Amino acid sequence: NVSILKLGLELSRKSGRAVVAVEDFMKMHHVVALTVAAVAVVATALTTSPVDLPTPSSVATTGRRGFVSKSVAASSSFLVSASSDAPPAFAAVDESATIPAVTTGGSAIRSLLDNDAVCWSGPPFSEARYGSSSLTSSAGRFAPPSDPDGAATFPPWLEGYHSARYNFAKASFPQGRGVLSLRTPGAGLATCLSLPNVGYSPRAPHTVLYRREPGGGSGEGGSVYEDLAYNVPRKLESFWPESKVVSVRTNGERPGDLTARCTVDGEGCAADANPDLHSPSTRVAIEYDGPSARPGGGRVVRTIDVTLLSHESWADGDSFCLASSYSQLNAEQGLQCFYREVMSLRRTGESSVAGKVRVAAFLPRYVRDEDGGGDAREYEETEAVALYDYGMALERIDEESALGL
Repeated sequence: NVSILKLGLELSRKSGRAVVAVEDFMKMHHVVALTVAAVAVVATALTTSPVDLPTPSSVATTGRRGFVSKSVAASSSFLVSASSDAPPAFAAVDESATIPAVTTGGSAIRSLLDNDAVCWSGPPFSEARYGSSSLTSSAGRFAPPSDPDGAATFPPWLEGYHSARYNFAKASFPQGRGVLSLRTPGAGLATCLSLPNVGYSPRAPHTVLYRREPGGGSGEGGSVYEDLAYNVPRKLESFWPESKVVSVRTNGERPGDLTARCTVDGEGCAADANPDLHSPSTRVAIEYDGPSARPGGGRVVRTIDVTLLSHESWADGDSFCLASSYSQLNAEQGLQCFYREVMSLRRTGESSVAGKVRVAAFLPRYVRDEDGGGDAREYEETEAVALYDYGMALERIDEESALGL
């Protein structure tokens, strides 16, 4: 009773509208927390009537949640969503205006955004997997070893709060659709936390926060880093409005362990009770409440745990590139995922940033064989089986405005 998912996505542009054509779509089992509805392949059929629903913003620094009204599609969720029209107050990213490659390092990372073949970078899959009751990772640990170089650092001009807009561009399958299975990262909601709902362009922006480490001797403090405890819950709920994050943890300054839970009601979120929660981190774990894909299943609470395995970055003035490799476990589904996120950013003004994001999804044979996915053809497991491309725009905002998103 488990169908094999075969998706064909074709990007066409007509009158400024990007249309994603779904060639084959099937109802998915419990690995995917949504029902795939009938999808039209013409632009006019992609228009939905919005309805205002109370959608929670994500866990704030204090752990408290404010309810805001967002416009979401009244129809059922699609695995691959409809229009790539630029939402209000968002200028579609000019793909020709992304970072120029001026050094070897920048060129090497940027090429990952354009190449049809993207290779795995990081430890072997057998050493980068999570442990479980039925599958023990190497050395008997639960989580794989995180990046020995620590969390990625970002340019100083990213410090602070930003409103973030993501705009779906295209998806492609370099090794053919026949190798795909239900366990491909991005095939289901929240199976790739870098892009939790592949094909969907969030209708409203969400807030992201980059902090500066204290200290450093220069008078300006230390390195700038991404606050995962702040950003990850917001991204999930922005891409999947029906989800509600219940708690978040990071490994903070603890390479081998997680902090205490910061919950939606504020418990465990205060700095004195959880001092490392918002520190530079290479691992983040969230609990979220979302709809079940099973008929009459109601809502269920699930857990996602993500570890940064390795990264490389390049910066030059107003340009920045970052390539990161991740291991993700969706515990309740028993789903192990591996993917790379490639990001290129360029500061286009005093408070604005434009760029691209690509996620390369990998499917080790041992993962693919767990559900008998795909056909019998040979493929290269260290090369991406799916590539998901988005445009991204950041606009600097103050803390008060951030609380309103």
